[in-house]
Amino acid sequence: RIVFIDKARQMYVSTLCCLIIDWYCTFTDDREVVVSRVKEESAIKLINDKIRKTHERKPEWLKTWTDMSATPERVITYGCSGSTVTAVAQNFAHSDSRGITGSLIMVDEAAYQDYFPQIYQAVLPMSNRMWAVTTAHLGNPGAALFQALIKEKA
Repeated sequence: RIVFIDKARQMYVSTLCCLIIDWYCTFTDDREVVVSRVKEESAIKLINDKIRKTHERKPEWLKTWTDMSATPERVITYGCSGSTVTAVAQNFAHSDSRGITGSLIMVDEAAYQDYFPQIYQAVLPMSNRMWAVTTAHLGNPGAALFQALIKEKA
C-alpha cells in the first residue's frame, strides 16, 4: 500500500500512476485521491494532461458513463462514483491534508519536494496508501527521507 519508486527519467511511471488513479476513481465509490507536486500549477497540469486528456480519448459511451467534471482545473470529480482527484502543491501537508481523509496520496517527484518529510508524517495517520515516485536527486530533506525510506523498505 505504500510504494516508493526510484526511477530514471522518461519511464512514464507518473503517467501509469495517473491511469491507475483514473481506473481506481472510476470503479471505486467515494475515494479522495491527492496528487502532489512541487508547485500546484505542475500538479494541475499533471492531472489534466494524464487523466482528463485520456478521458477525452475514451469511446463516447464510456465518457458518458464515467461523467468526469471539466472544472475546476485542480479537482476532477467522477460522476459515476463520487470520487475525486485533487492537485496540490508540496506544502499541502501544512494545510490541505488536515481537512481531508485521502484514500490515496501520490507524491510525484518526491525527492524534489522539500516538504516530503511533512507529507509523509501527515499522510500516515490519514491514509494507508501512498505512492512516492521520483527521479534521482540529492541535497534536500525530501531526497534524504526518500533515500532513507527506500533503503528501509528494501
